[in-house]
Amino acid sequence: MGHIPFAPHIPTSIMSGFIQGLQDEMKNIDETAVVDNRISQELLQLSLEERNALEEEIHGVRCCAIEETPELLQLSLQKLAAVLDRDDIIPFHQKRAYIQSQYLPSTYIHRDDFRLRFLRFTFFDVVAAAKKMVKFLDLACHFFGNVVLERPPRLNDFNKKEIQYLRNGHIQFLPYRDRSGRRIFALINPSPYEAGAYSEFNNETDTNKVRWH
Repeated sequence: MGHIPFAPHIPTSIMSGFIQGLQDEMKNIDETAVVDNRISQELLQLSLEERNALEEEIHGVRCCAIEETPELLQLSLQKLAAVLDRDDIIPFHQKRAYIQSQYLPSTYIHRDDFRLRFLRFTFFDVVAAAKKMVKFLDLACHFFGNVVLERPPRLNDFNKKEIQYLRNGHIQFLPYRDRSGRRIFALINPSPYEAGAYSEFNNETDTNKVRWH
């Protein structure tokens, strides 16, 4: 009989975490393929000039942002306010949080700097900006409650587990900028072999809430 190598005893909890990590990794591979296919489909709908512009924007070679003028800002903000109040464009049931904010004595949602975020993100497409804004408010209320209709989310809105997730460093700004001077935001998923370290996050909303913020 040949020599039988020594096999150390592996605790069941560690082995279970390892197996779960492998399963999660395979699941992530499938989800990654879905995301890659979706991105590919979106890119195929763009012209060659649009794809080149997008690549250069990503690498900081050029900026695709629209040149802003006081007239453009004022007109876009007026149109955005009008679209938000039109139920034929955004039905009532899709903007409950926004409507609720209209009855508050104090809210930051009417401020120009808040609304310009969505206009700039959509290259001043007023309808697209309005839809993104109402979805943002609905998600904010889902994660933090109606208090975020009065003021933006704060760190003290997170519980101890969520603060610990932040401190673990999986979500952070890098200490340098890209070639165009933009801050670089890094979102690093934990290794599937570290799944046991995050077992306390039984509710996926815990991590989604931190990432959304």
